[in-house]
Amino acid sequence: MERCCFSRLCLVAVVSCAPAVGGCQRQEEDDSAPQKEIVEREATQAAASGSENPTEGQSEEPRALLRALELFERGEVAVARNTFLELEWSKDTEFPKDSVLSMSEEEFKALPRLQRAKVGREARAKADVMRDLCREVLRAAERAEADDEQVAAAHYAAVKRFIRFLLDRPESLAVFRALGEGLQRAVETENTPKDH
Repeated sequence: MERCCFSRLCLVAVVSCAPAVGGCQRQEEDDSAPQKEIVEREATQAAASGSENPTEGQSEEPRALLRALELFERGEVAVARNTFLELEWSKDTEFPKDSVLSMSEEEFKALPRLQRAKVGREARAKADVMRDLCREVLRAAERAEADDEQVAAAHYAAVKRFIRFLLDRPESLAVFRALGEGLQRAVETENTPKDH
């Protein structure tokens, strides 16, 4: 119990310690939830862009992460968590060009002031959802530890893969790098033996 409470305290501080992007201000669960709406929207977007295959030229991870974040925001926590657990990351993973997740810090700084403020709010909101989703995955790991250590280990491994992905992108927005650093500290603290 002591371990569970401590890790939650660490995670609460993860993004609140992060620097605001560009000086911006901070403004269970149905496993069988329908995903038809998301699939239809992706197909419509692919058709509008002239591509018959929405994954053409792009790995599955970016689309799957964006889908997981959207599901999590809609309250479909278990489905979002399961989607997140299946992600495999690499340094070569590319996000869509119109996503704030693909923007570099240099591109951000070059934006006009008002647009920079808008993008900053969007980036902060995305980082908050990522933090909350990772927090949920770690809570699920804690719940699983007593019954199935392999399941718990898979949950921790998924968060660690995501942390590595965030930290391997030094050109990305500062808020996402700070999220990776905060999550890394929380996971390291979680795996440090406690004195009794």
